[in-house]
Amino acid sequence: MHRKLVAVAVLGLFGVSCHTITEELPPTRPSTTGPAPVPVLIVPVPVPTPTPVSTPAAPAPNQPTTPNPTPPPPSGSSCGLPAGTGSGNDCPYEHASFQDAVEHAIDNVIRNNPGIFDMRDNTCPQGCPGVLNSDAYWDAVTREVQRLGYCATNDGEELAVKSTNAWNDQYDIIAGSGYVRRGAGAYRSTCHPAWF
Repeated sequence: MHRKLVAVAVLGLFGVSCHTITEELPPTRPSTTGPAPVPVLIVPVPVPTPTPVSTPAAPAPNQPTTPNPTPPPPSGSSCGLPAGTGSGNDCPYEHASFQDAVEHAIDNVIRNNPGIFDMRDNTCPQGCPGVLNSDAYWDAVTREVQRLGYCATNDGEELAVKSTNAWNDQYDIIAGSGYVRRGAGAYRSTCHPAWF
């Protein structure tokens, strides 16, 4: 009887340990209120030339000044590409094509949105502060990459960037420890064709 139980346990372990690993698209962030989100098709719209705005008065003495956050991209963003046809499953590690744009976007977000970060806690010379508000960080970097002229989206786990529907790069711009992740370590993979 004891041998039979051992044999069943061993066969059960073999059955559990044999599995196939597949890469799937990360789940979307669940909505905490209201109905499920509705996909939105973004159509480029000509943006009129902005009217000059008067300069605001200087703050009163002894009042702190805070920089303005990075503005959102113009209506319709600068992407102009339709959704990609990829599944997000063919995403090998190749080489980063948009690393400079992502780095530039991170620099701009840190400079223009200091309230998102703990600037006293930094882990790298080029600027890897602690992130105090990860959702705001992801959204600000995504908008900044779009402002630089690329298509970009994020799911709170990775930033996807493309300039064509043939492929897109994936970047993880926040470390598990909660700090800004930069450099070659931020690049994760390239998807063929672009999945977004």
